[in-house]
Amino acid sequence: MTTPILGAPYLTSAQAIPETTVNEQVRILEQGARWFVFIDRDETAPPGSPSDGDAYLVATGGTGAWSGHDGEIAHSLNGAWEFIEPSAGMAAYVVDEDVAVVFDGADWNDLATAAGAGGALDDLTDVDASSPSDGDVLTFDNGTGDWVAAAPAGGGGGTWALAASWTYSTNVTEVDFTGLGSYQDIIVIGQGITKSASTTVAFRLSTDNGANYIASAGSYESISVAGVPTGTNGPNAHDTNASAARSFMLSLFGINVNGAPKWIVRPACATDALFVASTSPVNAIRIFLGAVGNITGGSIFVWGR
Repeated sequence: MTTPILGAPYLTSAQAIPETTVNEQVRILEQGARWFVFIDRDETAPPGSPSDGDAYLVATGGTGAWSGHDGEIAHSLNGAWEFIEPSAGMAAYVVDEDVAVVFDGADWNDLATAAGAGGALDDLTDVDASSPSDGDVLTFDNGTGDWVAAAPAGGGGGTWALAASWTYSTNVTEVDFTGLGSYQDIIVIGQGITKSASTTVAFRLSTDNGANYIASAGSYESISVAGVPTGTNGPNAHDTNASAARSFMLSLFGINVNGAPKWIVRPACATDALFVASTSPVNAIRIFLGAVGNITGGSIFVWGR
């Protein structure tokens, strides 16, 4: 009669030579007290000169002393082989593969891909780490609800990194930058922007990664030097109409914070602005002209931290 999990033999009443049974129990417990350590799990024949304690998982088709023990744990002791039948939940380290495995009651599976294990990052439904760069970290994007690979962020002390850029190649009515939700703060720099009409460069924000750019009346507030808010459908990046080249800078703080308005600093304007249409995280920005026309030249850079 044996124990139900490890299959260790019980002592019986008035058993002769009880130390034999006790010793067998100790050997089984010694092998499994830590994780089992398999030197190999692909061999069908016993090695020629095993050391005491060496353990192998017998592959299908066992021969010699391993014949009839397919799938069992073979461990060497005093020049002979003893066998342990695995049970569900047993775990082991396979030396020649440098991999951990777990027994599910039928098969030994790599621990990293076993049922209930995380597996590769890209196998997780809420992780998008398909194209990471050296030094990237996993950052939660409130806008998409996913963990994404991004440059280290953490506004108020994080490292600034170039998140995106655009350089003129053909006339366009707008330039969109999406996927910004992993950043706490962003700076948008427009350099030498020329236009097909005398107008200003304007911008709009999105909380759904560019599906909609918010532009309804009162969605933004221009804040005067006296602190007086004035509702608007969207602020400009600079104040003066022109078709000649103009440059600008926008700073947006706390864009991935949920539950608060977003402060927009506009050095080329007389006032700053607030985004008040939604307290959801901002994850995209559109640069376009305040009136009908095309952007006909220049470059735009988006920095994030």
